[in-house]
Amino acid sequence: FMNKKRISALLAAGLISTSALAFAADTTSSSTRSTTPPSSTSQTTERPQRTLTAAEQAERDQKRAAFEAAKTKWDALSAAQKNQVYAIEEKIVALEKEQLDKLVELGVIDKATADSKKADLDSKLASLKSNGSMPFGKGGKGGKPTGADSSSTTSSGKSKSSTGSAS
Repeated sequence: FMNKKRISALLAAGLISTSALAFAADTTSSSTRSTTPPSSTSQTTERPQRTLTAAEQAERDQKRAAFEAAKTKWDALSAAQKNQVYAIEEKIVALEKEQLDKLVELGVIDKATADSKKADLDSKLASLKSNGSMPFGKGGKGGKPTGADSSSTTSSGKSKSSTGSAS
């Protein structure tokens, strides 16, 4: 029963991280997108973006302000405190890897796909930790370091690793 509570808590944390990731990817990429269609000579495949309503822009601004406030608080944490959060991320990725293994076992995906996704998870967590970044936010997990220029974008996706210990 206690193990189920822990797994539920870890999955909830993962969902929160994923939600923040989706928001961050949207706000990061929207700041670099044009609202005009790409020129016919352009090689981009990006769709033209619609203009936001005042309410949508207000909501986006509110979320951006909340993220910036959280980022400021994250930057003030000690390395030991950040490592406690990273240890939780490592537990979450262990569950994600277990899920990938189950999908392989059930024939839903092949082993090569699962191995590739696992390697991506490990790489993104390593980047997240080396940058001292929050486990969610601009650029997604393992995105740019905190304090980085917000005008550039990075790929988004979940990031975690299967090793580590809780502090």
